[in-house]
Amino acid sequence: MAKVMLSFEQGLFSGGDAAGLPQHHCQKMPCQSRVFPKTLGRLVYRRNSKPGGATRMRVVGLLGISSVIGGFVLVLWKIARRRRSFPWLIRHQLIVPFCAIYFYVMAPIDTLVHGYNVHQILNGRPEPSVQISEHPIDDTALPVLIPLLDAQDATIREGIRAMLSS
Repeated sequence: MAKVMLSFEQGLFSGGDAAGLPQHHCQKMPCQSRVFPKTLGRLVYRRNSKPGGATRMRVVGLLGISSVIGGFVLVLWKIARRRRSFPWLIRHQLIVPFCAIYFYVMAPIDTLVHGYNVHQILNGRPEPSVQISEHPIDDTALPVLIPLLDAQDATIREGIRAMLSS
């Protein structure tokens, strides 16, 4: 499936029929009119072949892994302190995911995620620009993108300028 999508995208950007489509179908695709939000991510993805950066779902995964580790530590704590009861363990293990959910709801996740991505891009790794171009950005995280207006890559610089102006 990924190979089919990649060949279809190559057909879009080369103007040819890499996906086996006629020439006139490739030229009428609506995503070609929006330069940054769709094409930058795909161009950087094709150029580097490995997307990187942080996303909301990766933060959810990190919080989930942290919850599992916290639950495991609680089991070890219960084993080490034999006077702890099973209801104590269940009660405390239910607190762990609620803490993770509370952190996800209360923390400025978009600001943290895009701050990390901007830091990576400014350090010469353009792969996180895929995450900026393809994922929705909360309005509170837009100021974090301002340093990218001085990025070395002209595509990223112009794309961020277009994103912030709209």
